[in-house]
Amino acid sequence: VALGRRDTATCAGELVRARELAGRVPELASEVTLGVCAVAAGLAALTGDAEAALAASNAVEKLRREMPESAASTATHKLALCSAARALLQAGRLDSALATLAQAEPIAAAEYEPLNHTCDGLLSLAEALRGHVHLEEVRRALRLPHAPQPAPEPAID
Repeated sequence: VALGRRDTATCAGELVRARELAGRVPELASEVTLGVCAVAAGLAALTGDAEAALAASNAVEKLRREMPESAASTATHKLALCSAARALLQAGRLDSALATLAQAEPIAAAEYEPLNHTCDGLLSLAEALRGHVHLEEVRRALRLPHAPQPAPEPAID
């Protein structure tokens, strides 16, 4: 909730408590830690802390190798990568952001379309910042359901 309100101080405090909880409940430690990493990556993206976002993303990747595959862990991995890319963009590390987004792009998160759109948007932004906007990326962005539709052409009589 604190992350959604962009309340970084409260979010950081809640992360400390969540990490403590993961240590006290060993049978749920992986699941709790996965959630903690997702929030930590989001907080790092919000504050522009690229190193913290990358650390959270790496931790999610490691946890996924240890846990049974699930749609939620897959989406969390993509979310952490997109958060890392956002923080890298804020830090001006375009090449690293693009490499991170390249890792996120093939991860299927069909149940989480807004997340897929966020990754596509970040990729388009990174390419635009590099000065390499590709026509296919513009077309993909225009197909997004929330994108404004172009005005119809006026009829010529």
